[in-house]
Amino acid sequence: MGDSTRFLAESCQDLLRMVLLYRDLLEIPEPLSLAERQARARRAEESGEIDYLQAEIPGAIAQPLEGIDRVATIVHAMRAFSDPVSRHGPMPT
Repeated sequence: MGDSTRFLAESCQDLLRMVLLYRDLLEIPEPLSLAERQARARRAEESGEIDYLQAEIPGAIAQPLEGIDRVATIVHAMRAFSDPVSRHGPMPT
């Protein structure tokens, strides 16, 4: 879970850099052709490994979620085991 979470933290930073680059491309005061804007965006995507992130992020999200589900199942089972009412029925009066 830790490795996936660290990967996601780093990936978020990469994606935020891309968003900022796109924002900068939209706000450049000097005239740039559409082709030049596209070329700059493509170079940034290549250096940011967007295709790699697109392929890896879903799995990196799924792994911690699966781990959290397993932990929740274990905690639920431990609670059920430690609760005498759930194991033996109500105490006689």
